[in-house]
Amino acid sequence: MADNYQDTTFPSIDFYSSEGFEISLRCKQNKIERVIPRTGLINNYGLISPKMGNFPEQLRQCTRLTKPLKRIGEELIEISFNEALDIIATAIKNANPNENAFFAGARLSNEMLYQIQKLSRTVFRSNNIGSFHYFEQNKGWYDLDKNDNVQLNELEGCSAITILGNGVAQANPLIVSLLQQIRNEKNIPVTSIHILPNECEHVDKQIIINSYYSFIKAINHYLVFHDLQQGIFVQALSEEFNDYKMQLLKEEYGKLLQQAGVSDEIVFDFVVSFLKEPNPVVIFSESDITEHCAREVLNLFLLSGKNGVPSSGVLDLKEKNNTQGLFDMGINSRFGVGRQIFDDRYLTQLKTLWNFDDIDISPVDVERSIMSGASKNVFIFGEDPIGCVKDESHQDILKYAEFIVVQDYFLTETAKIADIILPDSFPFETGGSFTNTTKIIQQFSKVVDSPLEYDNLEQLAEIAKRFNIQTETSPDMIFLEYVQFLPTGCSGKSRHKFIYTKQDSQSSLFKAGCDALMNSN
Repeated sequence: MADNYQDTTFPSIDFYSSEGFEISLRCKQNKIERVIPRTGLINNYGLISPKMGNFPEQLRQCTRLTKPLKRIGEELIEISFNEALDIIATAIKNANPNENAFFAGARLSNEMLYQIQKLSRTVFRSNNIGSFHYFEQNKGWYDLDKNDNVQLNELEGCSAITILGNGVAQANPLIVSLLQQIRNEKNIPVTSIHILPNECEHVDKQIIINSYYSFIKAINHYLVFHDLQQGIFVQALSEEFNDYKMQLLKEEYGKLLQQAGVSDEIVFDFVVSFLKEPNPVVIFSESDITEHCAREVLNLFLLSGKNGVPSSGVLDLKEKNNTQGLFDMGINSRFGVGRQIFDDRYLTQLKTLWNFDDIDISPVDVERSIMSGASKNVFIFGEDPIGCVKDESHQDILKYAEFIVVQDYFLTETAKIADIILPDSFPFETGGSFTNTTKIIQQFSKVVDSPLEYDNLEQLAEIAKRFNIQTETSPDMIFLEYVQFLPTGCSGKSRHKFIYTKQDSQSSLFKAGCDALMNSN
């Protein structure tokens, strides 16, 4: 097959960042020689992220894993795929089902994520499924309704843009480049709200604060105290609004100002400016905005009636190329594919499409399970929690695991403590799909041959064979299966809610989306 891919350029999707920008991979002799931007549905301006552009050089500098490794004492020795997969299958069989914990990373394709949770819930009979990417976070509040999450091509039609947090410039430099062009061409004012003083050459106004959460909450407090709320959501959700208002007004406005490090005048000016804008947009990166702060931003849009209006709303920038896939593909013990709850209707659909009667949906506290030692066998696909941890106090997060399997491109810090290490496939070696930060599914094709005997999907299938189960390895066929679970239409009726948050929540425990590839670039 490699002969078909010599000296050719192929279309693909950025597998670092979450915007879903189209790229082209220039191949020579079955290798990626260069990555260049490609104008497409998302990438209207022909941009490319620095990390994606640097990928060929990063690949040349790293030693890639191509064969499985097994730990014997302090050494890692090379073994065959058959031996590695036999060991893994035996470990799964010898443990109680939910003692097997499966963690899947936000860089994996939808197809890989889907197969991991499907095999776990059926063949392995474990609902102990999660991701270190959102470890110990109320991740549901980052899963915005598609009609509330502003599309990138809508930014040109907005009336004002607010960048909330330093993380946008650091984690999503492409968005900053895009905003610069839009600001210059469309004369749209841009305000930057950030904690650390920095040079913002391409904004019209800067607001330096101490706490994003307290600042947004102070704004909401000001709105409801002065009875400035407006729009259909306040009326349609009157019972929820009254409850939210009652709880919010119990808090001391002065204390919120103090925590935010701003004056009443700054809050007043922001409120007046925000309310007068017909199409305001607030952009933030999940790398430094907590889920409770994100929730209060959503409350702000509901209070102001700006939600759901074209070119108005929130642009939530996720950390990795397929973070949204974690929600959509059911990488969570509490919900399944399409972020559906495990009710009788959904369970019937699962049994019918999967042709499997015994499906485990028993609730599991994934975080508590791994940190208490209840998860004896831990399988980590495409994540590096030890290498990406922010605080050394969580460096020993896997200390209670008795058997660890890691699948990755390189010998990561997490892989170095694993019992079995499986080599991973790059997206362009398998094909598949990602779902970008605004919930657009984008498919990409296989470009070059994999150097692995079994690619990542085939490795899962080979493990399933050891349980006498045949599974699909074609990304196209898996895609056709999982799309049947994705809800159609707007879910805003059930998702639009005023939700009070008592205090700020914990930020992510891991940097770079818990991805070693992203962390080392």
